[in-house]
Amino acid sequence: MKKIIYDLGAGDGENIPYYLLKADIVVAVEANPKLCQIIKKKFDKEISKKNLIVENIIITNEINNLNDVFYVHKHHILLGQYPKPENRINDFYTINIKSQDIISFIKKYGEAYYIKIDLENYDNKILEKILLSKIKFSYLSVEINDNKTISTLAEIENFNSYKIINGKKISKYYSNAIIEDKLKKKIKYSFLKNSAGPFGNDIKGHWMDKKNLLKVIDYANIGWNDLHVSVYDKAKENYYNIPECKFKNLVKFYLKNFLNKIFKISFC
Repeated sequence: MKKIIYDLGAGDGENIPYYLLKADIVVAVEANPKLCQIIKKKFDKEISKKNLIVENIIITNEINNLNDVFYVHKHHILLGQYPKPENRINDFYTINIKSQDIISFIKKYGEAYYIKIDLENYDNKILEKILLSKIKFSYLSVEINDNKTISTLAEIENFNSYKIINGKKISKYYSNAIIEDKLKKKIKYSFLKNSAGPFGNDIKGHWMDKKNLLKVIDYANIGWNDLHVSVYDKAKENYYNIPECKFKNLVKFYLKNFLNKIFKISFC
């Protein structure tokens, strides 16, 4: 079976080179036509080889619409969004783009190996739809926007392996990182600033279970943190995969657990 990665919210394609190393087919979804043109120009060879599919559509949790509304940011090209902005509406202008529901979209291309969700202010809606529809995947990641993101994933019984990665520190902590390509070969790869970074076992450290995820999350910096889930990897007992958070929060976390004498601490 071919490995397929779904890049939902592909931006200008900063994650695509890495995903092409990891999968047979990358399906990149981006609603902003200007960003899609940038992707197509960068990766014309991969598109012609059918290793990369670029879809200029809005992904929704609703029915398909041939003339849906997308909000493009006037000053920051990567900050476009599907739901109507609640604040600073004058910073956006609207365009009409076709939308497609996430379920029929994945059925169109095939079972997912990895799904990356990065849809400004719409991540939780798509996450819930994927989980309720029981779409199969091996790995999934979503930005932690609020506690709802965590509780949505933590409520699924057969998910019990998690990692957290800090988006702001990716280029620093994953420069010349060792990753495994689709042929299981170990290679060096440097992740760009503003990219989503690695997924799966390319993320440093072990997987942690649900109980320890809920302990760690209170100490992570609120900001750009992505929550990764694995369906098949086994979590390490008594292990905390802590993102690069404020040092004082890290000290408080370990001190609290030491004083409570609940767990033996395992370090990254």
